[in-house]
Amino acid sequence: MARAKQKIQDAWSKSFLKKGVGRKPSHNFEVVQQSQVALVPTVHVSAAAIFNLEGEVLLAKRPEGKDLAGLWEFPGGKVKEGELPEAALIRELNEELGIQVESSHVEPLTFVSCEKSIEGKNLLMYLFKVDRWKGKITALEEQKFAWVKVGKLNDYADIMPQADVPMANTLMKMFK
Repeated sequence: MARAKQKIQDAWSKSFLKKGVGRKPSHNFEVVQQSQVALVPTVHVSAAAIFNLEGEVLLAKRPEGKDLAGLWEFPGGKVKEGELPEAALIRELNEELGIQVESSHVEPLTFVSCEKSIEGKNLLMYLFKVDRWKGKITALEEQKFAWVKVGKLNDYADIMPQADVPMANTLMKMFK
């Protein structure tokens, strides 16, 4: 194990010296054999905190027939293979709500990770602020909507998916 670690550090150092960086990395790290780590796939999800002119945020109620039906969430969806989270959000908002959002109006706010929360997979969920869009918000997936004052998001904590709750808490701290 020690020899493998030294080989990696030597290769790292030679690579940096060749590129003119000029010094060996100061951090130490452990090489972990793959058989020691249980690799669990991760699902990446992008969600939007969509704000109206009154400073309220949009929540969508998951429709019947979908996982977590009846729970209130920040609109969004899964990031596809090779897709950036921002691009996934723009696509999902168009597919679910019928609105067009430009990338310049998508601002990263926070993220949350949950262990084995979707079909036994880990979840990494990104929350973006959106305060400008084109089109009328429409329930293209027959979901219900609620415009909620940020300070009242805690009223929805018991009826939100587990990943949305810490995001709601972060919003309440950020936008008091």
